[in-house]
Amino acid sequence: MTQNTEAEVTHRFAVGEEWVFRAQDFAQSERVRVIEIIESKVAKVTIEFLDGKKAGKRSTVSSRRLGVPWLNVAAYDEAMANWDRIRAYELDNVEEYCVDRAFADLPESIAERYWGYARFATAVHDPTALSILMGVPIERIAEQVDSYAPDGLLVVSGEGTLMIAEQLCRSNPTPILAAVMKEEAEQREKAKHGGTQRNYAEGRDEKSSPEWEYHWYLHYIRPRHELLRQWCGHRAVTLHERLEAAESETNRLDILVARLIDTLKENGQGHYAKTFEEEHERDRIWAWKARPVVERPIHPSEMPVVERPRRRRWGS
Repeated sequence: MTQNTEAEVTHRFAVGEEWVFRAQDFAQSERVRVIEIIESKVAKVTIEFLDGKKAGKRSTVSSRRLGVPWLNVAAYDEAMANWDRIRAYELDNVEEYCVDRAFADLPESIAERYWGYARFATAVHDPTALSILMGVPIERIAEQVDSYAPDGLLVVSGEGTLMIAEQLCRSNPTPILAAVMKEEAEQREKAKHGGTQRNYAEGRDEKSSPEWEYHWYLHYIRPRHELLRQWCGHRAVTLHERLEAAESETNRLDILVARLIDTLKENGQGHYAKTFEEEHERDRIWAWKARPVVERPIHPSEMPVVERPRRRRWGS
């Protein structure tokens, strides 16, 4: 529903007419009578409830809350029930990002994200063209998920949106994988040297640490890349493979750091070499450091003893 201007409200409603009122888009329909049309910048109507416990009660509401004349309530309720069914499937943040990336090069004249009642749905304007781009008939996807066709426009639920995005990536994976590799290269540099983040509260850019950038990559960027790769037909990396690669990379870097420290010593930079060597050994991340510690009661023998010197008072 779109907000109506004052002239549109005056033309749309008439005093004494019965309309369908819903406090929210997917609330229960209630029969009301238009009592007064309020002339103001915000389109409002004074209504009187006609049924149930609210019968006789009057209220001033936004004109958007009045859907259709009461004579059309059956068709209106059926349509809203269909939209309620379509909107039931929701996407998480990672899925929504990947869908937007897959749809980035898709002409809106063929299909687009639906931003009406169902946020994660997809409206298909040209089923034939979309089927060619995906390599599979859109009808096959529509049969597997919740779908709705108001006025001949095919709308599929969020589940169908995911399936369309995956098929688009699988049929044309090259630009998707190229974008992923480019972003990973940028994130790798940020994880080494830090980056720049916008501080919207203060309206300026701030320097971010390598540790923060790596944390951001692990929790937000990598899940997106894994899903996009999967859609493009690449097998996801298993946990065992990731751990094995991490151990091999750690060993390679350990040898490289040792060579750099030896080079500093050979070039008369013994002070810096000793400092870096101590820091390298002291700050190693071991398994027991990464493992979360569960809070528990401490035995008296486990409590640390802190000795404080006390000045002796003579003669006491």
